Formats: sequence, structure tokens, C-alpha cells
Amino acid sequence: MLECTAKECSVEGITLKQIAGKKGQESDGVEVCQGGSCSMRLVSMSSETGSGLCVSGGSCKLDSCRIHSCAKHGLVVKEGGSATAKETAVSGNGAAGVVSRGKGSKVGGNRP
Repeated sequence: MLECTAKECSVEGITLKQIAGKKGQESDGVEVCQGGSCSMRLVSMSSETGSGLCVSGGSCKLDSCRIHSCAKHGLVVKEGGSATAKETAVSGNGAAGVVSRGKGSKVGGNRP
């Protein structure tokens, strides 16, 4: 649905809902790819067939976001990617809320 390969991409105040496509086809709601960096604020993400947000080698900062109602995981960080979440809710997903896979992958967060 949304793929970020650019540096310093910014997304704010939007709802992103990946809906089911062809039978058997899996798709994540948002993907931040190798070399991409994305800041999201006040964004709601969901996916009927995959994970809500996949950070694969890139980086993503989340502020006051919601990742919910995903068929698979809420947030996946892999292949050396990194994600930082502030006041972000990850809930109601079909599998784990947050997954970190692979060498160098990092997930962090803070609460006021």
C-alpha cells in the first residue's frame, strides 16, 4: 500500500488500510525499505493479509500512531532495520505485536 525507499519521508494524519487483494496474496500495509527513512505522526495502519508496518533495512520513527487489526504482526523490523515508537499503540493483531529479526535490527520506544 505504501512503500518508502526515500530518505526523510514524512507521513502525518492519515489512515492506511491495506485490504485483501487476490486470494493467497499477502501484503504489508506500510514497508520502509533498505536505505529509506520515514517519520510517521498520527497515522493509523492495518492490513487484512499481512503485517501493519515492515521496516526492512531502513528506519522509521513513529509518534502517536496506531498499528491494529493486522492479519499477521503489527510491527516487523528486520535485516538491520530500526524503529522507534513514542506514544504508539500496537494491538489486536493476528500474531505478535512487535517482531525484531536479524542481526542489527533494533526496536525502541519511550513514554512520557
